[in-house]
Amino acid sequence: MDPKVMCAHTPTRFQALATIAVGAVLAGSVGVVKAAEQRVDFTNLVNVAVRGNGIQKTGGCNGCDDATAVSRQMIRSGDGYVEFAVGEPYTFWMAGLTQSDGNVHFNSIDFALRFNGNDSVDVMENGQYQGGDSYYQPGDRFRIAVMGDRVRYMHNGNVIFESRRPARYPLVFGVALGTMGSSLRNVRIETNNRAFTSDDYYYEPDRYARDSFIRLDRNDDGVLTRREWPRSRGEFNALDANRDGVLSAREYSRLSGGAGVAGTSGQLIAVNPTQRWTDTGMWVDAGDMVTFDAEGSIEMSGNSGDTATPAGSRTGRRAADAPLRNQPAGILLARVGNAATFAVGDRRTVRAPVSGELFLGVNDDILVDNRGEYRVSVTVQRR
Repeated sequence: MDPKVMCAHTPTRFQALATIAVGAVLAGSVGVVKAAEQRVDFTNLVNVAVRGNGIQKTGGCNGCDDATAVSRQMIRSGDGYVEFAVGEPYTFWMAGLTQSDGNVHFNSIDFALRFNGNDSVDVMENGQYQGGDSYYQPGDRFRIAVMGDRVRYMHNGNVIFESRRPARYPLVFGVALGTMGSSLRNVRIETNNRAFTSDDYYYEPDRYARDSFIRLDRNDDGVLTRREWPRSRGEFNALDANRDGVLSAREYSRLSGGAGVAGTSGQLIAVNPTQRWTDTGMWVDAGDMVTFDAEGSIEMSGNSGDTATPAGSRTGRRAADAPLRNQPAGILLARVGNAATFAVGDRRTVRAPVSGELFLGVNDDILVDNRGEYRVSVTVQRR
């Protein structure tokens, strides 16, 4: 079916919660930090399901304009943006900023990116083609940003189009999915609806320390506990200047001169060996130092002796058609955005070659008969 063909649908309404990263409010003068990652209330979810911090089409008909979601978070004035990663190739859907606070459809989104089902994307504004044609791959990040009342569309950090229309507020994030199973991942929105104090200007120039503090503060209570801390107890105690057993944003900013550390906070990422790539949900910037610590084991065929750890096959065998043929079968792999794949093994520290989403995988050519999993802790030292 032509993905642009719409079919009739009577929507049902319900609400769900999804985690998307939004603007930070740092109120150091009163010792309170409101984290940027919040639980955001979505409304009018029709034929979609919230998957972590993303959304996927799960119902309706394939190719129909019958699966929608609208964020209650609003850009009420000034600058702001929405950012997301593409989940799958060859899917048709649209997403962007719009004044609508109800159901959205392909032709109703004010400032939208259209994913055309053929690995290309372009800009649509209220159903009218504008330009910005670009090719993409799964995992690529897109941003639609309001800057000085003008709207810019970006692909992996590069501007592909700037709207000729001024932005009109308030703007919400609207999604209209056509292809069954199509998804957006790692959605973030910056509403810029902040109430700054004088101390905010102490923190604001150090974007990396601020952002990594927000990522580590998993329960959004404005402080880091020992449980949330991804590094040694000695480092934690050294930063805990007032000895209250938690780290404030001000104390955390002292780390490496404010360079910041982000990571999985002791949580282990499960790498599924039957998938080519597992999305970690982490964004790294070019030049960041990324440390991997991995454990676990997998079986790579019906032969129970054909096993591997993150360091690779226990027999040392190679897989002729694996992503890295010169590395042992089963060795843990990583990739940043669309950059070259590299071997990680059970422990390695590397400098991120580019900015992008971080993916993990297994160096094998046939994945469907694999079993088990690797569990990986990732720590990012911001450049």
